[in-house]
Amino acid sequence: MINKVLYILLFIGFNSQAQEFLGMWEVVSVEVGDFKNTPQAKWILFEEEGFRSGNGFLKNGAGTYTYQHKTKALKIQDSLGFEDSNGPFIVSFEGETMIWQRNEDEGLVTVRLERRSELPMRPLDRIIGIWLPEEPDSISYVFLSWTRNYRIRFADGRTENGVWHAHAHRPELIFLPWDRSKKSRSYWIETGPWEELLLKSAADESQQHHYSRVRSFPED
Repeated sequence: MINKVLYILLFIGFNSQAQEFLGMWEVVSVEVGDFKNTPQAKWILFEEEGFRSGNGFLKNGAGTYTYQHKTKALKIQDSLGFEDSNGPFIVSFEGETMIWQRNEDEGLVTVRLERRSELPMRPLDRIIGIWLPEEPDSISYVFLSWTRNYRIRFADGRTENGVWHAHAHRPELIFLPWDRSKKSRSYWIETGPWEELLLKSAADESQQHHYSRVRSFPED
């Protein structure tokens, strides 16, 4: 009888700790020594049978993990990523924030995570679509495809095609034209994107472009 009671208490304690740990978390801060480099919308979903992770709508990690409840040591084995030769993270909690820490070659690594009920979204998850300039200018529309291709239609009928890229750690949008005679252009995402988008040129911050989302291509 005593053994049965002890087993039940042990199971309840284990399950309580698991419930505290399981679920979806978003990485809100990554610090390596004195350097801070937090990825955008990085999430990880811990389940009893393993984990999944990604950035926004992009899933880029999955595998298994071990979590020692007594020592709070967390070791992740990502079957889609690189082998992790570092030791386990030590897990702690501050209120609703989960904290991972371990020493690596670059110094002490501290990762802070907050619980989420749905996937966090990156700017590039919201930026896909057709955008019209708020004020008439030389551009008729900008189309950003989920394939990472873009097309800019100018008011005089010319078009520019290329590849767009959104930075993983900061709100920056880069246009890379297929035409090698044209230079790449970089913009800071100041507002949006969702229904509105405000871009500021990284080369000349006085140049700003304000766009609104539409659901169909404008007629020529």
